Amino acid sequence: GSLAEMCRCSGAIRFVSETASTRLMRRLWGLGISRPDAARLMADKDHCALLEAAVAEAERDRSPEERLARLARAKSYAPSSGVRLQAPDAAFRVSDVESLTPRCRDEGLQDGARGQSISYGLALLRNEIGADGRITGRVVFVADLAEHNEALRARFSDRRWYRLEPPGEPGSRVPRLVPYK
Repeated sequence: GSLAEMCRCSGAIRFVSETASTRLMRRLWGLGISRPDAARLMADKDHCALLEAAVAEAERDRSPEERLARLARAKSYAPSSGVRLQAPDAAFRVSDVESLTPRCRDEGLQDGARGQSISYGLALLRNEIGADGRITGRVVFVADLAEHNEALRARFSDRRWYRLEPPGEPGSRVPRLVPYK
C-alpha cells in the first residue's frame, strides 16, 4: 500500500531514491558545503566532474573550506556548440561524452531504470526525532546516496533495509519496497 502503510512495520530503514542531480546536491551538503555554495557549484560545473570530485573529497579528511576550494576546480559545464547530452534527469548537466565516467554513467542508468523518482522531503516528514536530535523510530527514511549508505550500517545494522522506489505499474501512484542489495 500507501506510504502510511509502509511505515507500520517495525525495525526497518528505507532508502528513498531521488534524481541524480538531487543526490549530487546531497553529497555536497554531506561534505559540509553550504547550500548557497553547493547551488553555485551545481550551476557552474559539469555534474560528472563534480560527482567524481565529491566522492574523492568524501574519502579525505579536510575542512569544508578546503573541500569547497578543491570542488571549485572541477571542470566547468561547457557543452560544445550544437551538442547536448541528455540524461534521464534533465537537471543533471554533462558537457560531453569525455565527461562520462563509469560512476557518472551508473548515476544516469539508475535514473533511467526507475523512470521517475521520489522526493525525500515527503518521507523525511515521516521520521521521528529522538531527544538526542537524531532520527529514530520503528521505520527510518533516509536519502539513498549509493556509496555513502554503508556509513549507516553500524547504527542501523539491526534493521531490515529496503529501497523505496517509484511505482512499478504504469498509472500506479503507490511506491514499491524493494529489498536493499
